[in-house]
Amino acid sequence: MARPTVKLDDIERAAIKLFASRGIGHVTIKDIAREAQCAEGALYCHYTGKDDLASTLFIREVSKFGSRLKTVLCGPGSFDDRVRRGVGTFYAYFDDDPVAFSFVLLSQHNFPDGVDVDPEVNPVSLLIRFVEEGTKAGAFVTADPLFKASMVLGLVLQPATMMATGRLDGSMEQRADEVTKACLGVLHS
Repeated sequence: MARPTVKLDDIERAAIKLFASRGIGHVTIKDIAREAQCAEGALYCHYTGKDDLASTLFIREVSKFGSRLKTVLCGPGSFDDRVRRGVGTFYAYFDDDPVAFSFVLLSQHNFPDGVDVDPEVNPVSLLIRFVEEGTKAGAFVTADPLFKASMVLGLVLQPATMMATGRLDGSMEQRADEVTKACLGVLHS
């Protein structure tokens, strides 16, 4: 009996799932093929290897989320309103696809130099520019926008990390208001 045709989406979804749960360094092409129920050669039809697959998926997922975040941070409304919507967007992304979110969050430091996300959709770059603009406009108080942006990132990312690793229960969206208040407290102090 012939094997069923495996779609590229099946391979990529299997890879994201394994990378998120085990870490990139602990996953092999054989593992991905087994999870996707395909031959190892099917992966090589699309990617040169595991690192190519991981970096391509990482850039795609970060860019997809960054585009959503850019719409909010560069959109209409007060700076405070955009912070509120930004945190909501971040946590909605987590709740919509916790596996992809966990892959991005937990593997972001596992890539060599040269795996870069376009600064126009890189969430960290977007946040830094947003804090700089808010500071110039007098909406935020800081002599060091980069430092304040890093504090906001910590406030937003750490609860998501705890959720991704199973230490928190529920949804991230239910925590958005509390995290938003903390972020605004940092930006206004």
